[in-house]
Amino acid sequence: MKNDPKYKLFTLFVATLSSFTVWLSIITGFDPDKSDPITKIAFFASLMLFLTGLFSMIYIYVSMAMNNKNIFYSIMAKSILHASLFSIFITITLALKTIKVLGILEFGILLFLFILLELYLKAKTGVQNE
Repeated sequence: MKNDPKYKLFTLFVATLSSFTVWLSIITGFDPDKSDPITKIAFFASLMLFLTGLFSMIYIYVSMAMNNKNIFYSIMAKSILHASLFSIFITITLALKTIKVLGILEFGILLFLFILLELYLKAKTGVQNE
């Protein structure tokens, strides 16, 4: 049962929905200017988890629609990897912008580092474009 693709997608959906609920409750319940650092960390962590789940589901849907093959397990692993890197990049960028230390130069360096990290992970794990 745990190897069933429907079970894995449902687990991903439930995790995404719960992180969205936490993120939404933090947005509506706390003032971002007057909140403590733990609230800000919880906000950015739930945002990262929500974006990872959302981008993973989008990537899985688009890949399954374009490939017409039932290679769910390789698509699932790639989608979580790419979505987590992209959501970590977005979350770090927003966090640095929140504490007012992100400029154009820092953004460019951060983008370059994440591109290099993506290339390293592709070479290390052997994930190739199909």
